[in-house]
Amino acid sequence: MPSLLPPATSTAALGDRPIVAYKLLYFGGLCLGYGGLTWLSLQRGLRRWRSQVAGLIFVTAAHFITDLASRGDLGELIALSSVPFLLAAIHAVRTSP
Repeated sequence: MPSLLPPATSTAALGDRPIVAYKLLYFGGLCLGYGGLTWLSLQRGLRRWRSQVAGLIFVTAAHFITDLASRGDLGELIALSSVPFLLAAIHAVRTSP
């Protein structure tokens, strides 16, 4: 059974507007995927606009857009978005002095 705590909490914080809450959760998923892959690109040595390209390609990929637009699968979108962020965090911990 999926957890309804994040949508319910954000709905209460937004004054009982569930559509806005879900849109913000989708936007958060996009930011998580974009930020995670951009962070990983910066760790691997890419600078300036080149580090942004990987994140941009990731969030505009066919599977990502399909989860977002046609299926509306928030859980899978968040799970898919978490992978680059998790990899970047692991890389940051392993390479820190």
